[in-house]
Amino acid sequence: MPTEPRSIVAAVRSVSTPSPATSTPTSWREAVINAFVHRDYLLHSNVKVEVFDDRMEIISPGGIPDGLTLAEIKDGLTAARNPRLIHILDKMKYTENYGTGIQRIYRAYESFHKDPQFIVRENSFKVPNCQIKCNSEDSSM
Repeated sequence: MPTEPRSIVAAVRSVSTPSPATSTPTSWREAVINAFVHRDYLLHSNVKVEVFDDRMEIISPGGIPDGLTLAEIKDGLTAARNPRLIHILDKMKYTENYGTGIQRIYRAYESFHKDPQFIVRENSFKVPNCQIKCNSEDSSM
């Protein structure tokens, strides 16, 4: 039976008291910031963040810019779709080490012995498994 989305407020409250079985708030933070920083603001769509009992899903309008691939981004290549927004968030200390968000998400998942499963399309980028309850035996999304 599919679970219903929870409110963002409830999700934020749950992050403040993480347990050993909880994915890191770092991966959540990076995924949400990336969704807003790298979205395509020319598309008439919104960033969508859904919080379920067992996971959080994030969909950002716009695929990967400048013809890059997810593998290239994981290797450290960058493309700044919204450089002014990146600059502002950097000055406000919301971002760290520009161009390392995806790498940081992968590192946050290393202790779970699994990788986040990004879905990249021409007009969207989805992080479907920012799992709240994640362990090495659970491979469901």
